Amino acid sequence: MKHEEKIEVSGDAELEEVLRELFSNTKLLDARRVAAKQAFNALSSGVVEKVCNLLHLHIYSKVLTKTKDGGQEKGGGDERSAFKCAL
Repeated sequence: MKHEEKIEVSGDAELEEVLRELFSNTKLLDARRVAAKQAFNALSSGVVEKVCNLLHLHIYSKVLTKTKDGGQEKGGGDERSAFKCAL
């Protein structure tokens, strides 16, 4: 994977020049687009994983509390086997 330098500009004219180069160079635009998608996917999958872990934690603690109290919901289902967190 090739690492590109970050783009920094100091004024409107320089910003305009960099944007023209970026939008006229399809290879550069595609490379940045792919990098942005990869970064988004990496960050969002971490968030989804944490949410799933928290949901599992709370569901399991609910099941354990019911088990300790001797109670069980109608239907007798096990929430652990019924809950799947995936996108």
